[in-house]
Parts: sequence; structure tokens; C-alpha cells
Amino acid sequence: MPIALRGCLALSDFLGDFVVYRRLEPADQRLPGLPVLAAELGLEPGRIPRKTELDYARVVASIFRSAARLTGRPRTLRRLVAIGDTRMNDVSAFRNLCEVTGWQGLAVICSERLEEPAKLEEAEPGVFLANRWRILGELPQLAASHGIALDESTAVVIDIDKTAIGARGRNDAQIDAARV
Repeated sequence: MPIALRGCLALSDFLGDFVVYRRLEPADQRLPGLPVLAAELGLEPGRIPRKTELDYARVVASIFRSAARLTGRPRTLRRLVAIGDTRMNDVSAFRNLCEVTGWQGLAVICSERLEEPAKLEEAEPGVFLANRWRILGELPQLAASHGIALDESTAVVIDIDKTAIGARGRNDAQIDAARV
């Protein structure tokens, strides 16, 4: 008997090639990567900014704007939604992106902790901490309640390794084991 599969089965099912790797190189070769943008933004050639640095946010924002133009979206992105798994790195990247772009934003940081009651709390303005990945199902309502429209003028950042692939607190050990 064949197995019926439903929903997204691969990251490309919902992201296409609009993935930017750790070295700030987009999978979609029509988008500029760090070597091109470093020169445009006056960054040190050959140095990859860390996720917590403003220069990282400047590069990512430039890639977002290029992607928006490429897809015929509005010239001005105005909002940011970030989904991640680490409060320090992902929230720093979120804050920096909001700062360099002037966008209104909302971040949800999650780490599954089944030994605790399910909760979603606002740790600081626009930054929510969740201890169940299923809480992400409430993202549309959460965004709406904070004036964040999920439309073509909203950029979305989804951390890949321990968020989209190996959800922290659930199956992130496989990600750690796979790293070289």
C-alpha cells in the first residue's frame, strides 16, 4: 500500500531557493551575496560578519530588498517576522535587522521543554519565547494582535538548523551529530 504524504516535505517546498546560507550566500544565484554586497556596503573584503553584528543585518537586508525586487513585491518592505531557537543570536539578529531597516518586527524564539507547562511569553517588546513548537501555529493571530500584517511587505527569517530542520528541544541532537 503506498504511503500518502501531505504538507511540506522539504525546505524548498515553502522557501524555494530564497535561502541565505551562514556565509551570506543566497541559494538563488540571481540574488547578490556577500562578495558583491561587501563592496557596495563598504565592508571588509573576505570577512563574514557574525549573526549578532550590524553588518550581518545590513547584508541580509540588502538581500531581502533584492529578493523583493526580483519577485515583484513592493519596493519597500516594512515588517519583519523572525522565527528562531536561540535567544542571544536570533534575537540579536532580529533586533539588528529592525534597527538597520527601520522595520516593525516580531520574533518568536522556541525551545521545546515538555517538562514545563506550555507557554508563550513576551520577553521584551516584540520578542516572544515559546516552549512548544506547536505554538508557532498561533503566529498569524500573534502577529495580527501586534499590528504585523503577514503580507508581501513582510520579510520572514526562519533559522534553519535547529528551527526548521532539527527543532531545538525535540530533535536537535541529530543536527549536532551531523556537524563536522
